[in-house]
Amino acid sequence: MKGKQSHDPHVKKLLSVRENAIIFFEEFLPEYIKEDLILEKLDLVDKTFISKKNKEFHADMMYSIPGNSGNIICYMLFEHKSYYDQNVFDQLLGYLGSVYRWQRNREMSKNLKQYLEPVIPFVFYHGKRKWDLGDQFLDRFPLVKKSKYIKFIPNFEIILFELNSERLLSESLPLHIYYNLQVMQTIRKTRENIIIWLRNFIERLENEGEYAQYADVYKDVIEYLEGSLDDAEEIIQEVKKEKEGIFMGMFSEMEAKAIERGLEKGMEQGMEKGIEKGLEKGMEKGIEKGMEIGIYAKAVDTARRMKKRNMSLFDIIDISGLTEEELKKEGIV
Repeated sequence: MKGKQSHDPHVKKLLSVRENAIIFFEEFLPEYIKEDLILEKLDLVDKTFISKKNKEFHADMMYSIPGNSGNIICYMLFEHKSYYDQNVFDQLLGYLGSVYRWQRNREMSKNLKQYLEPVIPFVFYHGKRKWDLGDQFLDRFPLVKKSKYIKFIPNFEIILFELNSERLLSESLPLHIYYNLQVMQTIRKTRENIIIWLRNFIERLENEGEYAQYADVYKDVIEYLEGSLDDAEEIIQEVKKEKEGIFMGMFSEMEAKAIERGLEKGMEQGMEKGIEKGLEKGMEKGIEKGMEIGIYAKAVDTARRMKKRNMSLFDIIDISGLTEEELKKEGIV
């Protein structure tokens, strides 16, 4: 595994999209909590409580969700080490205290009554070892559970989402969420299993068709593998050789999408100029320019991706359509 792991930015990128977070919580929150929440009104709170010292070990996200019993805060702690931390409940206690202080200060700054909203600790665990730390802070005090001192313990429960290789993900999940989570399940498996998974993933995209529609999930999966595995390039190359036709189809459809966007942009620019110099002439030039910009920009992007995959100069020129001089000008060769 690489020293610089890509687990937490991968999850944060996925769940920073409001629609993705709603789907995620709809799937993985307990029913007794979901029935009280209005998840479609969920909002991401742009705030972190992880110190610089602990960012190597933890990441966090926070959501505000209205409910029938009032607003709640869902505080997600992402535990991305390969093993769990025995002190996670102690650390959570500190983070929860910070969240409540943040709430209090927020209310004071607005001169409002200081009503605190309940905070639900949600632990996203992605370790090798099975979680056996329990689901509440009180589990850290086995000797006093039945003693008179129990009332002095600030107990809280957590909602645990354990993403290990045994967890079955519902195939009814949207494709981009399903595979962004499943690649994380796969990353701790053997090299052979990762190759099999990547092969199946590419075949699934082939069966779905319209590669451009799934360009983002493909990009996310490849970037995650490259950020997490030392031999990611070798694995990707091995699968690519088997599935070269599919890879080339992806490049072609992504290029077509870029051309389409270039056309739209060109028409837009052409219409603006048309007001001054004549609508017909402006649109014609705008379309032509948009096509040129879109085709060339996507060709450069395709060439860079192919170069990163260690494809030959001949293949890069053949597929991207760029000349060797243009490749040199763009710093690709």
